[in-house]
Amino acid sequence: MDKFKNMLKPKPNPQQLLRDWQRKLRQECRNIERQIRDVQREEKSVQKAIREAAKRNDMGSAKALAKEIVMSRKAVNRLYENKAQLNSISMHLGESVAIARTVGHLSKSAEVMKLVNNLMKAPQMATTMQEFSKEMTKVILKFVIVLCLCCQFLFHNIHHPCWQYSCLSCSKSLFSQLIGN
Repeated sequence: MDKFKNMLKPKPNPQQLLRDWQRKLRQECRNIERQIRDVQREEKSVQKAIREAAKRNDMGSAKALAKEIVMSRKAVNRLYENKAQLNSISMHLGESVAIARTVGHLSKSAEVMKLVNNLMKAPQMATTMQEFSKEMTKVILKFVIVLCLCCQFLFHNIHHPCWQYSCLSCSKSLFSQLIGN
């Protein structure tokens, strides 16, 4: 029957498990703090009993009670150690889940980058861009040369009208050579 319940019950995600575990650890820390307060309260009553025993001049019971205080202080120190270990475990759990989440995000981004690379086809894109750059450079150079020839033609026509036809024919032949290449 438990197998069927487990099959129908959705599997909790790591974030939810972390919250549950940390809640239980905090609950245990509160229980430890409660135990520490109880031991310290008891220690105060034992100290009163030691004072009363000393007033009655009962050194045997005073020594036994003093040993009890020493043992209770050791117990309190052990409880503090346990509380610190529980806090450490809680932090390590949080760190582990954060690392797992980061690894998941990195793997997803790696998959996305792989898909983008497949879509872009970077080597083919690079060669296409190089060819486009070469062609644009040729077109720009042709335009600059034609522009210079036009300026030269105008300059010749303004200053040397007798060279008008020869300059025009030279310009045409040069222009046709440029367009042909």
